Amino acid sequence: MRSREPSKNSFHLAIYLLAALSFNAHSAECEYGGITSSNPNNTLDGLSLSNSPLSSGGSDVVVVAQMTLAHSSGSFACNYFGTLAATSTAISGSVRGVNTMVNGAHSRPLSRRVSVDEKTIWLAGDWGENRHNGRDDAIGMAEIGAGYNFGWAQLNLSYGKTWTNQSFSLNSYADSDGDYLMLESIIPLSFHDGAFLTIGTYGHWGEVDIRRGYVAQIFAPPAAVVEVLSSSVSNTDTRTLGLRIRLDIEDVYSYAGTSFSPYIDASYIETKIDSYTEEGGFSPIFFDSRQEEISELRVGINSMTPIYNSGLSWISNLEGVHRFEDEGSPVSAREIGVYTISLDGQQYDDTWLKAGIGIEGQLADGKASLMLNGTTEGEAMSTWVAASYQIAF
Repeated sequence: MRSREPSKNSFHLAIYLLAALSFNAHSAECEYGGITSSNPNNTLDGLSLSNSPLSSGGSDVVVVAQMTLAHSSGSFACNYFGTLAATSTAISGSVRGVNTMVNGAHSRPLSRRVSVDEKTIWLAGDWGENRHNGRDDAIGMAEIGAGYNFGWAQLNLSYGKTWTNQSFSLNSYADSDGDYLMLESIIPLSFHDGAFLTIGTYGHWGEVDIRRGYVAQIFAPPAAVVEVLSSSVSNTDTRTLGLRIRLDIEDVYSYAGTSFSPYIDASYIETKIDSYTEEGGFSPIFFDSRQEEISELRVGINSMTPIYNSGLSWISNLEGVHRFEDEGSPVSAREIGVYTISLDGQQYDDTWLKAGIGIEGQLADGKASLMLNGTTEGEAMSTWVAASYQIAF
């Protein structure tokens, strides 16, 4: 009498059910915040029965852990979802690139001021890195600008490019670059000889290239489950609009040849990132579009100390920053027909200090400056160099 063998589909079903029993937790805490998953109809704890090999006759190798939130394997959950959350910070990389422009190259707007009826042109750039909170980012920008002092105000127009390279675990990255235009007015105020109001508005248009690395578990019959490093790639566009209002009071106090100029600065940024679908890998995902709004208040003081008989001056800056938002926008994503994922917004540092020291003065027919800057923490570069060269005529 011939013995009866179980069907391949039954064998696979048993494996799927055993796997599903270990995927019964639906939230995890990783480096980038809380993660929640949910499944549409006809799914079993993240494994789609209607779209699995069970419905098409089976397969020798099947993915059984496109999403893993096992109680006993939190590290695996973070390996998979941690990189998902990390690459979702691409929008904050774009914001940091814009912040570099506003609070780097344009952090001392009165240094661009020229005499009434004079014109000016300049080249400027910032290059640095961000190592706060374990990040591994390189950030830079370069711009060309021109201005004219009408007397009632000096109007400046700048065009530039920004770039940000973010690296994450499992060979993940998010590389952002873009172009911006900035219109800025420096208006003298009547209540004090050295008081100036600076109003700037700008637009930034960029794109982000993303690679999300993750660990997938695959089942290879008869009884082996192996972990495989995989990655999915994507590209999407970003758009940023911003406004900055700043009050400077120049040379309000002098001591031992050093002049001090306090200021207060308020800024607002609105950034949008388009939806996108990943390609390649074991588990490409669709990400919904997002919008993020950021407002910051800065209070600080600039100083200048002439270097005797040289035409140069030491320049320095000390600034306190407060960001009114302490969390970014949440991320929603899904693999169509399989599962949906919701990620908590990225946690932001909301208060930090920035300091800078450098040198400025006459070089050939223009004015050059070089400044080294650093921050204690927060959503700015940890260290960077700002350089510029300006000619007035």
